[in-house]
Amino acid sequence: MEKVEYYLGTDVGTSSCKTIIISSEGDTLAQSSTEYWANTDKNGRAEIIPDEWFKAFLHTLEDSCKKASISPQDISGIGVTGQMVTLICLDKSGNYLRPAILWYDPRGFEYLDKLPSDSKDLIRQISYNPINATFTLPKLLYVKENELEIFKRIYTLVWSSDYIRMKLTGNTGNYFTDMTNASATLMYDIKRKVWSDDITELLNIPKDILPEVLPAKNVIGKISSNASAITGLKQGTPVIIGTGDIGADNVAAGVLKNNQCSIRFSTCATISVCLDEPLMDLDDKCPCSAHSLEDLFLMQGTSASFGSSQKWFRDTFCSWDSSNENGYDIMESEVSKVMQDHSDLFFHSFTKAAPYWNEKLKGQFFGIEPYHTRGHFTKALYEGIAFDLKTALQNLKKIKGVKIPEEIFIIGGATRNNFLCHVVSNVLGYNFRKMKEADAAFGVAVLAWIGINNVSDYREVLKRFMKYSGNVSYDRNSKDLYEKKYIIFKKIHNNLKEILDYWE
Repeated sequence: MEKVEYYLGTDVGTSSCKTIIISSEGDTLAQSSTEYWANTDKNGRAEIIPDEWFKAFLHTLEDSCKKASISPQDISGIGVTGQMVTLICLDKSGNYLRPAILWYDPRGFEYLDKLPSDSKDLIRQISYNPINATFTLPKLLYVKENELEIFKRIYTLVWSSDYIRMKLTGNTGNYFTDMTNASATLMYDIKRKVWSDDITELLNIPKDILPEVLPAKNVIGKISSNASAITGLKQGTPVIIGTGDIGADNVAAGVLKNNQCSIRFSTCATISVCLDEPLMDLDDKCPCSAHSLEDLFLMQGTSASFGSSQKWFRDTFCSWDSSNENGYDIMESEVSKVMQDHSDLFFHSFTKAAPYWNEKLKGQFFGIEPYHTRGHFTKALYEGIAFDLKTALQNLKKIKGVKIPEEIFIIGGATRNNFLCHVVSNVLGYNFRKMKEADAAFGVAVLAWIGINNVSDYREVLKRFMKYSGNVSYDRNSKDLYEKKYIIFKKIHNNLKEILDYWE
């Protein structure tokens, strides 16, 4: 009888760290998460000390092992994934030189924006990505132009998953990342699978500060003696390269072939379409990333404040509730009372990034009536973030070569909110297949199992890990109603832009 092994996956997300433990038989034993938040100012600048992630990892490691009734020593392999784009600058000893600049921080875009059109076209043609602030390159340019002494001391750049992996393996001096993380920088040649000389030379970026790029599933190190003493993990336990969260999400969802599609319900909601070849959005809105599995790509339509809008509403209107319930549970309870009420209350999110790319945008509730309750506001919030996602979907559909299948896999912790799932399904007009355990932490744990066991036929064997918790079908009458409400929502969006232009 084959011995059961345990694999650990950790997702260093934007607002929380999640760790999951799976067995080699395909079962999920336990999971744990803990929240944190970046320091953000009124201009949208967002930074976090990278060691906050490691503290969160230690907490979730201990908690998940306790829930699974195993010791960290029992773990056979480890994978780490995390938020992409976020800039981490390290010195030669592997110490961070400044706080990490998060993906939604707008700094540095002005340096890209001032480039002549032919230079922008060059970056776009090589990276297959839009020219906007939500990539690593503009953040690096900010450091170069404003923190020159720090810039001169940069030995390498890494990303959140790489940082935690380095803390575990201690392999300073041998810096690596994977193709998914690299392809979200605006410096990576996604077709040739190399860092671009043309882009780095254009912007005077030393190419030697960019880490070596290897496949996500490759074993790259082992738990060091120091990390073993801190974590309780067995010294010598293999650790894979790891990957960016969008790739790990789609591994978890089983999105492994052309034209399959998933939606991640997270801080940033993302609609991903799997492709055999990278595609370019000529409207400059949808990014294209390498998948965590080689020779596949992911075209993405994103809504940047999907989850953060929910967190803001929870913390502002539900955290003080005298019932002492979880704020998200309060929101679900309240919205359940009004789900059949079709009020004219609208919510527009405060996103300045995808899907609108307007740095002046602010959020808004519109159409408030005296009878509206907290449940009505919660429902309007769900509808508003779903309308953002519908805009992202429309952006995707405009790209030649992108096809959206009739059924979409949905992943992420927020898929446990049945009311939200039904609202999004009705707004988009698509049926969903809900994954039982599908998020980036789960996906990278599966990648660790693939890499450590040298599994070549992963499409077939991954079936043991793919489990579904149900289907969500859109209601045609609700879909038709939301089509009409979306027209009004777009008018509110356009009016809001005009007001903010006047305000300036």
